[in-house]
Amino acid sequence: MKNKLKQITLYILCSLIINSCIEVEYSCGEIATKITELNQQVGTFNSNGFSNVESLSFEDAAIKIQISDVMIEESCDEEGFTPVPQIIESINITSNTNVLSNGAEYSAGESLNELFKLYRFQQVYNISEFIVAQNNDPAIFSQTGDQIILQLLESPDVIIDQSFNFLVTFTDSKILNILIPNFEVTN
Repeated sequence: MKNKLKQITLYILCSLIINSCIEVEYSCGEIATKITELNQQVGTFNSNGFSNVESLSFEDAAIKIQISDVMIEESCDEEGFTPVPQIIESINITSNTNVLSNGAEYSAGESLNELFKLYRFQQVYNISEFIVAQNNDPAIFSQTGDQIILQLLESPDVIIDQSFNFLVTFTDSKILNILIPNFEVTN
């Protein structure tokens, strides 16, 4: 019986020594995502949501911009690192060719932001309003699968059949640019 008690005591002591030598994992705290990739899809957006079926109709034609990849930054107590959420500094929609809309001609490369409305969670924004909303709450556009929908504010003066560039600049100097090919809308 004494031997058994010695064995149990020795086992407990050895376990304590071994466990105290195992590296302690620090509990991680805040997490922030950094958007690394966006994709786009031209389709239809209406009360039923977004569909990848393209429409020429001004009321339905839409462009979906979706976050397809993010990098996750995590803070750990030992490191003293606090991740900073990725904040949108600017969004700029341009075309490589001239655009005629709402009685105005926009030169190639000129911002077309004022021609678009943006949807996120059934909320309608202009581009500037969305940037402010995302700055106040980065979570509204920060995770893989998050998306925004772009539609023209008004019917174009002539048929639009061209490509657009969607450029997003973040406050951490990250820039993402995607080409939106063949967006076609009739008036």
